[in-house]
Amino acid sequence: MINSRGMQIYQVSSESLDRFFDMLTRQEKLLKDLEKRVKALDEYPHLGEWVTSAQAFELLPFKDARTLAKWVERGIIEAKSISENGRKKAYRKTDILHFAEKAEKYLKGY
Repeated sequence: MINSRGMQIYQVSSESLDRFFDMLTRQEKLLKDLEKRVKALDEYPHLGEWVTSAQAFELLPFKDARTLAKWVERGIIEAKSISENGRKKAYRKTDILHFAEKAEKYLKGY
């Protein structure tokens, strides 16, 4: 349909519009995650994509292994096993840096 100004007008159902906005929301979340990962590439270049618990504790404002395990269990920090028995873990550097920044702000009261 074309209006009096010669502009194209589209009619869409509310379901289509809801799906479109859901898709935009998902894309926004993906972009934020990508932005977080790209920013982390420049920080601490001597560390790889995955860090050990000792390296993670250098970056985090706390030094408690139980707290780190809790955040891994909740899915906030991604971890993978690096030993055969599964006791030693490596943590995704971007997640550690992101959480360290949030924890720092929380502890400072921002």
